[in-house]
Amino acid sequence: MNKSRLLIIVTLIVSLFTLTFSSDVTAGDRWRSQKIRPYGDYCPGPHGHYGAKQIVRSKEEARSILQDFFRGRDIAIGPLTERKWFFRAEVFDSEQNLIDIIIIDKRTGRIRSIL
Repeated sequence: MNKSRLLIIVTLIVSLFTLTFSSDVTAGDRWRSQKIRPYGDYCPGPHGHYGAKQIVRSKEEARSILQDFFRGRDIAIGPLTERKWFFRAEVFDSEQNLIDIIIIDKRTGRIRSIL
């Protein structure tokens, strides 16, 4: 009786372990097959090559990058705040509701949401 109970427990643990890691691999395969890198890799997109290294030296350059990125969308970019490594901006919809807070890395020009 103890051996059969132990066998059942080991089988359940192995099954759960296999299911847990196989779902991560499947999601990773899906990203690779679509050639999408959601966490900042260099990839082509509708607004140019997102993730291409571009040093950003001023608030004006940062605002220009944001305007290009959000072109064709009904949004407004609030005032930019400069920090040591990035620029911070708030993004509003047409009714002046805050929809996102984003940063632009000064060294790479990459855009990230921090909201």
